[in-house]
Amino acid sequence: MRLSLSVLAATALLAACGPRDASEPAAEPASAPGEAAATTAQTHSWTVQVSGTGVALTAVDPAGAALVTLACARKPAELIVTVEGFAPVGSEEQLSVGVDDEPFLLVADPTKRPAGVEARGPIPEDFLKRLETAREVRAVYGAQTLGPLAPPDAETAKRFAGACREARKG
Repeated sequence: MRLSLSVLAATALLAACGPRDASEPAAEPASAPGEAAATTAQTHSWTVQVSGTGVALTAVDPAGAALVTLACARKPAELIVTVEGFAPVGSEEQLSVGVDDEPFLLVADPTKRPAGVEARGPIPEDFLKRLETAREVRAVYGAQTLGPLAPPDAETAKRFAGACREARKG
């Protein structure tokens, strides 16, 4: 009996791995836990706001809700990234912002905001240069991922990067 169950299980496994009918749609890969909240629609736009305290570049969904905000503050000069859809994790201290294949690590403070996650760090020149020619932008915090997002257009990215460079000067 044990042998016949093993043979039956092996047969079922091999049948599942076998070729499928070409008319059947391919199965979608399962999302990792926590990924559903951070996945975004393909459509979004980027807006820039400049003020006396710095500059903010925000990706917003079609309803106008912020997905991610990249900000360069003055005094102290720092890069601040806020991802509204991420759930704070008390033990997670890093958030990375990826521009194409290059991650930039920031220190996350899960207690800073009532919702979403905020992270801070220095304003790297390499980040600004890459953003000006980016093909995609993403954020990762623990098991949560936002993106990849289409980057801002070249003019918007250059405006943001220029204002960040000014913020670094003080």
